[in-house]
Amino acid sequence: MHQRIEIIGRVGKKIKSYSGKPAAKGKKKMADITTFTMASAEFWKMPDGKKGERTTWHNMIAYGRMANICEQYVKKGMQIYVEGKISKSLFKDDNGVDRVNVQVAINKVLFLSTPIEKPKTECPHCGGSLVDDANLFDGEDAEDEPLGVGEK
Repeated sequence: MHQRIEIIGRVGKKIKSYSGKPAAKGKKKMADITTFTMASAEFWKMPDGKKGERTTWHNMIAYGRMANICEQYVKKGMQIYVEGKISKSLFKDDNGVDRVNVQVAINKVLFLSTPIEKPKTECPHCGGSLVDDANLFDGEDAEDEPLGVGEK
């Protein structure tokens, strides 16, 4: 049997990378294992017309070359498509209780967006405002409408 899981969602916590071997002289150190979390959302309409939503968090893990790719390009807030398989590991917590860690072992990733960045409102050089109130669309005048809004 072959197992495969596909998830589209947003990257949560920052990427953590681990390497078991030192880098060769003059070479950049590469990750052997990279982990991060990813959120996927499910939406539905209830019989009374209200919208329902559920977010599920997934633990992701990548090995070898895929770990290097994830370490370099995956950033918090990005929307990505991941294909992989379910991977389980058993461990004992601090109280000696047996626990199971379920992860998605990644074998394919597609980048669907860039990281979400907050818009800059301040000039990094002088500290002045980058927002010009005269150019903001307030919806009052038809001439103020941005291109594509209100077209017939």
